[in-house]
Amino acid sequence: MFWAAVGLIPLAVFLTYLPVLKAGFTNWDDPLFVLDNLYIRHFDPVSLKWIFTGLLGNWAPVTWLSYSLDYRLGGQDPFWFHLQNLVLHCLATVLVFLLVRQIGEAAVLPDKSGKPATKVYPFQTIAWIVALFFGVHPLHVENVAWITGRIDLLCAVFSLASLLFYLKQHAGNPKPRASFTLSLGFYGLAFMSKSNAVTLPLVLMLLDVWPLRKPWKGLGNLLKEKAVFLLPALAVGVATILARQQLNSVASLMLVPMDYRIMNAFHSIFFYPWKMLMPFELCPLYPMLQGSTYSGPYVLSLVGFGIVSVFCVRTWKRAPEYSVAWLFYILTLLPTLGLISVGSQAAADRYAYLPSLVPFILVAILINRLFPTKRLFAAVLVIGLSAGLAWGARQQVGYWKDSTSLWEHELRYYPINYPSAYSCLGDAYREAGNLDGALRLYELGLQGFPNLAFLHNGKGAVLLEMGRNEEAVQAFQDALSTSVSGDDQAALAHAHLDVLYSRMGKGDLAEKERGLALSAAPTNAWQHFDLGERYLKYGFPEQAQAQFRLADKIYPWYAEARAKCDGIPTR
Repeated sequence: MFWAAVGLIPLAVFLTYLPVLKAGFTNWDDPLFVLDNLYIRHFDPVSLKWIFTGLLGNWAPVTWLSYSLDYRLGGQDPFWFHLQNLVLHCLATVLVFLLVRQIGEAAVLPDKSGKPATKVYPFQTIAWIVALFFGVHPLHVENVAWITGRIDLLCAVFSLASLLFYLKQHAGNPKPRASFTLSLGFYGLAFMSKSNAVTLPLVLMLLDVWPLRKPWKGLGNLLKEKAVFLLPALAVGVATILARQQLNSVASLMLVPMDYRIMNAFHSIFFYPWKMLMPFELCPLYPMLQGSTYSGPYVLSLVGFGIVSVFCVRTWKRAPEYSVAWLFYILTLLPTLGLISVGSQAAADRYAYLPSLVPFILVAILINRLFPTKRLFAAVLVIGLSAGLAWGARQQVGYWKDSTSLWEHELRYYPINYPSAYSCLGDAYREAGNLDGALRLYELGLQGFPNLAFLHNGKGAVLLEMGRNEEAVQAFQDALSTSVSGDDQAALAHAHLDVLYSRMGKGDLAEKERGLALSAAPTNAWQHFDLGERYLKYGFPEQAQAQFRLADKIYPWYAEARAKCDGIPTR
């Protein structure tokens, strides 16, 4: 059974996800994190400084180093990025098996007073079921198939390893200090991958209660014992809030009121188990419905939270494992519940990766209790359920093969909620030459969100390619009126207006826009490289050369910009 789980389950997971190796990048954060991220391409002083101190929404040096490894192996070939994600997910299934098995071994050991365990679960079998369900469940496709999902995947893998070695430290291990060092080391790697590991020290305290059943020595001793875990967590938590404010991704209370955040948090607690039970209509973005703060589903979720919590309190003395499981689920989900609201989504599949352990364990225990003697029937049931989940996962992987498939899938279920979905699908259509379809999407997005510069810029780019110059000028002027002066959207609008005015014979206006395009986004080398590419596309080599020179000046190791600049013949 042990080697079957360690060998066959990851093999089944790998085969389930095999089509992902043929997928490409998507235009949802993959450009920001990977394709346009100059710092993962080199190991020069500037790049290394950014990798270990930069804040791109998170402080995540281990994640940036993992992307850098992929780039070293194959440049911008998406195969290597997808392969590492898949290998990490297979490793996670092994760690899940070992962790659940270790919980079972710790649970049967006598506590410090010599009191034996009152219950013994068949954790070897339970671990096998949990690892299999965890590995092939469609809810985890986003973590694996989305290259940007690496940040959550790495954090979860290292968190699992930290929990495993923490249990080993207290479970009769002849070398507890080595296990503690490994637990602390993996914890460090977890929060250097993403700040979601910030609640891990509290999870370790839960494990002290059960299965370790350590005697209570007072709050002071507890904090002293866990200080080495708690202090880094506090520092990283503060750094993450600052990083997200830097990206303007933390929603204000005016945009997302606190009462909605709280009610949405209760709803999310039950949303993920429901999606695990019914893994259909899985999408990258689930909408925030501001008008439904006190609607039926949200109120029912609040009532459900109260019922489960009361049950755990009433069963605390005779069955503390229920309370520990409930709190484990809440704590691992807490950083993503939206109390500090990030982005525009109410929930995301990737957030359920580590918290899903608890529902899977409960399902495995339920199967074991329903069929305690019918082992063959239980095995057939588990394999049948796993086959169905694996089929669903393969279907879900197909939606991630490219940007067009992903956003058509999103808009099929949530057609009116996300401006970024309209923009991303519009960009994909425009790149594929479907200009009419792209224009329709930008206009649909602008009907609901008229103050977003990126939608105006997208519309203007399509109109420019269609030769509708006057309309394109208006679109780019609208982009400027809704953007922040000097940001990347403003730079994009100025460069396009330069092209349009030059074509229309308005030299003075074109020269003015050209200067503004050069002075905008003063620290973004890739933005100016992109503007250079656009100038070349529209037949303006001198303007392109100026943009490439500026990109090379901002980032001295930008070999691509220098090569482009040198490749433009001088007159």
